[in-house]
Amino acid sequence: MLSPTEWTARGRICPRLLCAVLRDASPPGADGPRAARGRSTSAREGGSRNQTGHARTTGFGIGHRKERDDALPRNANSGCPVAAPISMLTFNSMPLWLPPTQRNRRPPPPGPSPWYLSSPAAQIHAADGAWTWINDPKLSGVCHLFSPHDQAVLTVDFYCYVEQLQGDRLLIWREEGRQPPNASLNPKIAFDLLTLAALAPVQNAELAGTELKANKQRLRYEGGHPIRYELLTSVEPGIHAIATPPEFEELPETLVLADFGPSQVSSNYWDRMSRAIFVFNFSARQLEVIPQDWFNGGGYDYGYQWITRVDRDPTTGRIFGEGIRLGRFRLDASGRHVEKWLHTDPFSRSSYE
Repeated sequence: MLSPTEWTARGRICPRLLCAVLRDASPPGADGPRAARGRSTSAREGGSRNQTGHARTTGFGIGHRKERDDALPRNANSGCPVAAPISMLTFNSMPLWLPPTQRNRRPPPPGPSPWYLSSPAAQIHAADGAWTWINDPKLSGVCHLFSPHDQAVLTVDFYCYVEQLQGDRLLIWREEGRQPPNASLNPKIAFDLLTLAALAPVQNAELAGTELKANKQRLRYEGGHPIRYELLTSVEPGIHAIATPPEFEELPETLVLADFGPSQVSSNYWDRMSRAIFVFNFSARQLEVIPQDWFNGGGYDYGYQWITRVDRDPTTGRIFGEGIRLGRFRLDASGRHVEKWLHTDPFSRSSYE
């Protein structure tokens, strides 16, 4: 089995995804309308350059690159960069979209895998050292968590959220039952509460990823003293009482993005969206479902733009959010509409801003 270092060195990223990352994260002055991204951080760095001589840049949203794209090989016909080592890219999850009073005071909110797990901010720091996420070099969307002893212990597929909790525990959640391959299941949000030190190493991470895909699973692990909690999402907007495992009552408020309502009105990512923020108040055993009216009825290009993560400002109580090719925003008191755009994506239509 390859070590994390070898995986990173040999890992390849999909050319289409790479093209999207580079396009969405252009440094100031380099790629036209994307020049707005990263300006403040680049200015603070004073235009410094890395060891290769290329400008060091900082991007927002989905990510940024360590190297200028002119250092990458390009397709002769399309001009798009071809597959490049994962080690040449990094994803930025700094909470710059949070209000200034909250910056650097707590970890950034989790975002969907694999994109946000590629960020240095996603590294897990526990009592026994750093636990690191590594993209599978062969399977798209699959990420493996390696312990400080270079042992793979956990594998996730697309669109899983991972949050580190006190006591060296992980809370992992994902939405199931709305889209293929499990669209026939009851729609739900599934949580797994795990203890890091109790996760059992796997002998072959590559095989674990292959079996995860073959079995149409989203999450795979052994050990971990797991505690599972599932909630059906075919619910109406508003406040609901929920029954949770006792171990969940000590967890902090958790904001989850998912579809709401019956399966018949699930998002089709074309002309119908049913996205909502599910606010889990575990200590009070209470759930609030807040439809995102601004997005669901906004006429966005839903196959191209989507909300990726949200978080609450503990001082003001307002919810902040971020989206791919949308920007960063603050919601109003109802939580259903955008009160202010903190940063807008130049590639989104002006009518959205």
